[in-house]
Amino acid sequence: MQKEESTMSLTQVSTSDIVKQQYIFKLKAFPDLFNRLFFMLIVGLLFSLGGIGQQGLRGMITVDIYSADFIIIFTIIWTFIIAIQLTTKLYRNQIVPFVHNQITSFFSDMLFLLTASGIGAIFSLLSHFILLAIVRFLMNHKILLGAATNPSIGEILLGTIATIITIFTFSAIGYMFGMLVQRNKVFSFILPAIFIGGFLMLVITGNEFILNSMHKTFKFYFFETNFFLFALKFLITAGIFYSFTYLISRRMEVAR
Repeated sequence: MQKEESTMSLTQVSTSDIVKQQYIFKLKAFPDLFNRLFFMLIVGLLFSLGGIGQQGLRGMITVDIYSADFIIIFTIIWTFIIAIQLTTKLYRNQIVPFVHNQITSFFSDMLFLLTASGIGAIFSLLSHFILLAIVRFLMNHKILLGAATNPSIGEILLGTIATIITIFTFSAIGYMFGMLVQRNKVFSFILPAIFIGGFLMLVITGNEFILNSMHKTFKFYFFETNFFLFALKFLITAGIFYSFTYLISRRMEVAR
């Protein structure tokens, strides 16, 4: 008898293909996350309408200062919350139909957060023009100092990239916090206690060392005038947080 040999071909899927499939799936599966962006933009816009301060000119003219900083801050909060939610079991169970592991989930999450940061940055910067329009036409401010300045395409591009990088860095912090909580539920109590308790202690005691440290840290990141150094500082910081989160996810996979 002649034996018939049957061969079975195995389709090998690369890690990059799996990451791409998960990334596309998350973009389609989590539209509610982006819907919340518009709510945060509206809240930030309402806060911005109050202005960020006043400045007197020669004792005769009072200038109200308006900025889109609140809009960007609420966009950062939005991506921070998204990053934490991506680490929960509820969201991770939705990719069960895919062949995946902690590594592919990690990189697809990072791409998703980068996309969210880009979308959030673009909409928050566009909201700045809505703010100017409201101040000009609805609040009856006849003169807007600096509003007539036409930024170049290069300035707009650098500003957009800088905003994306800033938001993406804070999403890395949120993602790390979320992964720590998944690693050990104790962190869900420890982390809020540290931040809320630390803030209250700072307000009550007014510790100069902590205040000076916070001021120096803020200046180190946000007062940088060179764009490339600015981007380098934030990207290195984001890389540190994501690298630490990656190590946590690997240990979680080994523990399982």
